[in-house]
Amino acid sequence: MDLWAEWNDPVELRMRLDAALVEIAELREDNDRLKQLLRQRASAVGKRDLVDPDLIAAVPVNLPQDGLPYADASSPPSEKLALFKALFVGRRDVYATRFFSRKSGRHGWSPAEKEFWRKRDDAEREFLPLTDEVLIAHLSRPADERDSHVGLYPMLPDDTCQLLACDFDGAGWQGDAAAYADACTRAGIHTAAEISRSGAGAHVWMFFTEPVLAASARAIGMGLLREAIDRRGTMSLTSYDRLFPAQDSLPVKAAARFRFGNLIAAVARW
Repeated sequence: MDLWAEWNDPVELRMRLDAALVEIAELREDNDRLKQLLRQRASAVGKRDLVDPDLIAAVPVNLPQDGLPYADASSPPSEKLALFKALFVGRRDVYATRFFSRKSGRHGWSPAEKEFWRKRDDAEREFLPLTDEVLIAHLSRPADERDSHVGLYPMLPDDTCQLLACDFDGAGWQGDAAAYADACTRAGIHTAAEISRSGAGAHVWMFFTEPVLAASARAIGMGLLREAIDRRGTMSLTSYDRLFPAQDSLPVKAAARFRFGNLIAAVARW
């Protein structure tokens, strides 16, 4: 039987439809069974759902923990900087800065480097490290100064990370971000939320005490996102943009602008 005849045979189509319906039913049963297992685990261990704290420890930003520097509003700048660096961990050998071209009107992000506007081969480019002085300038200058903003590269060279940020933009971002943060809280994960530079979105951050595989961190983020969708009911993902890190691993062969993975703007007020 040729392909055209096969797809125009009502008996064959009925058989295919029945097989698809059976497969859908089995997938739904698997999904319900997994949800039941998650509920059972949640009732057994309380709020610590989805994440095994012995494997991946999420750090609350408002509570002191062993190994985490302490700082509050009255702490000196040095202690605040130490806490910031302990939470917002990314690559230290490179960071990103915003640029603006008066000629073209274009703006964006690029790895910070010496002689930025000079055209050179990738092998000749000299990138600048993320130093304490750079972070102090980032945190001290007015938020509307373009050159004060630092972009973090959260993916470390060995495909691990110590933070995960969920980005929400567009219509419904307030409710979606709140639902995601609530899902994290129910799972025993404390988060930090901030409004994006545009004022029309939010980043919800979680932090890890030790480097974890980016693939594992992203899997946790997606699981929490699904939990938020289930609980809210009306969450349609229209405002969900992406997770940072945005990849499970760094590209092996890529231009300098992309070889460090996706960047995310660091928190501008601390």
